[in-house]
Amino acid sequence: MKELKFGGSSVASAERMKGVQKIVERQDKLVLIVVSALQGITDQLEKLAVQAFIKEAGYKDILQEIKTTHYR
Repeated sequence: MKELKFGGSSVASAERMKGVQKIVERQDKLVLIVVSALQGITDQLEKLAVQAFIKEAGYKDILQEIKTTHYR
């Protein structure tokens, strides 16, 4: 089995993700695909976790931002 890892600039935009898709589709054998979080998402997740832990209401706004980023 072959492992392909994509991160950073490879998943920074929808256009770049389409490039990743093309690479994956060209594979002729079983592959394991590993993809990093979208740009900025790791920092948002950390902030979300802290705010949720201390029960600060703003965590819901961060969650919505993360969802919006992924939907786009």
